[in-house]
Amino acid sequence: MSFTDDQTTESFADGRTDSDVTESAPSDRTDVDDTQRRIEELRAENRRLREDYARGKQLQHRQTALGLMGVGLVGIAAGIAFPDARTVLLALGATGVFGAILTYFLSPERVMPATVGQSAYDAVGETGASVRDELGLADATVYAPVTASTSETRAPVRLFVPQTPDYELPSDEELRSTFVVPDDGRRRGVAFTPTAGRMLAEFERAASGGVSADPESLGNQLCDALVEQFELARAAEAEFDEERRRLSVGVTGVAYGDATGFDHPVTSFLGGGLAHGLDEAVTVERERVEDGEAEFVVSCRW
Repeated sequence: MSFTDDQTTESFADGRTDSDVTESAPSDRTDVDDTQRRIEELRAENRRLREDYARGKQLQHRQTALGLMGVGLVGIAAGIAFPDARTVLLALGATGVFGAILTYFLSPERVMPATVGQSAYDAVGETGASVRDELGLADATVYAPVTASTSETRAPVRLFVPQTPDYELPSDEELRSTFVVPDDGRRRGVAFTPTAGRMLAEFERAASGGVSADPESLGNQLCDALVEQFELARAAEAEFDEERRRLSVGVTGVAYGDATGFDHPVTSFLGGGLAHGLDEAVTVERERVEDGEAEFVVSCRW
């Protein structure tokens, strides 16, 4: 008996015919095609949902602009019709029209889901924490100001994680390196670019009257920006202790998860902002509050 006959006999012996073996390949290809088609359908659905979400946000801004424009036009018309209250009504109308123009033209064209920022920070936080743990660095977080460079688009601040708890702050030049390895062991550690570096530069540009050099006033400015400008928290309240040179900030409604994580944007913004504004190295500690109005407390010392 030939080899072909033996193979045919074995196929019949295990209950399969030649036609069964031949038909299995097209069946597998059909399953793969169905899976691929399903993946493409899901991708298309995700794109549609993102576009619908962006259109919804843009429509919301445009409706707000139309509402402000309506209030403005009514105010102007009323100012013309009622001379006795003309000044107030014209001012109200002009404010409404101006607000409508700003809202319409400054509304964002691209809406970035919060999950994008969350995933980006998760990667940064996990990497930084892994570097600290694997190198056996101290559990200390120090935001240190450095000399500004003309090419920088972020605030001149570095996050320094020392090798030992009884550390000494490295020089500006040493902090520019990621791995800080001077001869003096107490100045060794790792220096990172803070997650809030660019936010601090934007905060400095937007600060009305400039950034305060007074710790208490600066703390209030940072808290306001944290909530109103960057929306990293729902509420933030600062308490200044002049004797201990400490600023404690109670934070609620934190964006991007746990504020006790490595270089979380909230702690990075507060610590880096104080370091830059006061031109002092700032040590930051954070803790979760179980019973109290605030969810987290960020303590900054310098």
